[in-house]
Amino acid sequence: MQKRVLIYLSLVSAGCLFICSDVFAGVQFLPRYQGSYGVRGDASNPPRKPVDPYKDKICSDYGLLSSPKDTNLYVCAKVQKGPLTCYGSCICLSKFKYDASNCSNPEGISCDGKYESCCMANCENYPHESIPEGYAESGRCTDCVGKVWYSIKPKDCGSGYQTCSNGPEAGASSCKSGELIYYSECKPDTITCTSPQVNLESYWCNGALKCWVKN
Repeated sequence: MQKRVLIYLSLVSAGCLFICSDVFAGVQFLPRYQGSYGVRGDASNPPRKPVDPYKDKICSDYGLLSSPKDTNLYVCAKVQKGPLTCYGSCICLSKFKYDASNCSNPEGISCDGKYESCCMANCENYPHESIPEGYAESGRCTDCVGKVWYSIKPKDCGSGYQTCSNGPEAGASSCKSGELIYYSECKPDTITCTSPQVNLESYWCNGALKCWVKN
């Protein structure tokens, strides 16, 4: 009886090995870790690579600059876009702080309408760039760019000069004061004589008396 049982178990085990080996022969085992690419490929079906979001991109595609603005004027924020180093949010350096709102005479280098310095010299009361003939300097002002402006007054000719209603004598010296011309010596004023008198200066030998009655 025991021999029959052993023979039976041996036959069953042999049959299982034959059947099981045939079943397992059609099973393919997956690797423990497939990675991020899904099913492992082969030469005819290579694994898919992830899409590079920065491929063929330039800074302007992001509204940014590929290089900073003039560093003497601006400071720009550096922005990293993958392998790209870009620049944006450029603002003027803090030294550019003067404009029409806080300075009547801003000067120097400007950045977006703001200047680095403010000239406090006010030369509005000195309207002349040079001193014209007949005038003398009464004051001067140097503006923010180093230019000199003048205020003026009529030149003082001193004593000995006068205006001549009848014109100057021949050889008299002249002096211009403002818009007037003064002379060192004038011709005598013309005398108007009442009839029947005549002016002997123009009638008879430049007489010593101005008016005579003509006989």
